[in-house]
Amino acid sequence: MKTLMSIVSLFVCVASTASMAAPSVLTPAQQKAVDARVHQYLKDHPKAVFDALVEFRKQSMAQERSEAQQAIVKHAQAIYHSSTSPVLGNPKGPVTVVEFLDYRCGHCREMAPVIEQLVKSDPSVRVVIKELPIFSGESLEAAKMALAADKQAGFKSFHQAVLTTDRPINADTLNALAIQSGLNIKQLKSTMKTPSIQKEIDQNMALARALKLMGTPAFIIGNPDHPEHSSIVPGAVSLNQLKELIKKAHS
Repeated sequence: MKTLMSIVSLFVCVASTASMAAPSVLTPAQQKAVDARVHQYLKDHPKAVFDALVEFRKQSMAQERSEAQQAIVKHAQAIYHSSTSPVLGNPKGPVTVVEFLDYRCGHCREMAPVIEQLVKSDPSVRVVIKELPIFSGESLEAAKMALAADKQAGFKSFHQAVLTTDRPINADTLNALAIQSGLNIKQLKSTMKTPSIQKEIDQNMALARALKLMGTPAFIIGNPDHPEHSSIVPGAVSLNQLKELIKKAHS
């Protein structure tokens, strides 16, 4: 931090000297002198650049965390209390894990057994699934079908089937998995076309933008009654890490 302050002090010192001749604008010669002194300082103290970048990154991350917390509180209703987002685990669990996912996302597929194990091992957890089809048209088709399956109380089986299949995610695979999951295909196709299905996806997209989520998977873990203490995790996470964040949400 001292090296960073040295750079700042150097700027102030040189600028103050130059301002005696021109209060508001440096002459070309003065600007050249400033550039030369700063360049020489950085050349003589290369670690100062590294220290400055580290400090800048720390400040940026702190700002990002603060903005994320504010966004979670602002959008807590949509995050935790939506009646149209599918739920796994204990519907009345005191701690909620919200997962934004895309069925064609490799890391989302890697998280499937982790979430399944979490739900089986911790009866206090409620998992809310936010369909976020950002990869392709097949992603959108899969998301719509999953939401339609939820209307038949078949979300869990279809959701797991899509995430764990070795087959490519396309119309044929989705139809086969729907039949395998015991869903009424005719009813499923009809439900997929209803405005409420697209509305759920549009709302999830808007929510992801508001939270500045950059991809899938992404998780928000917290007590819905105290959203200000929620944790946001971009990317895949281990079972132990999830358990630690759930423990934090309980406290």
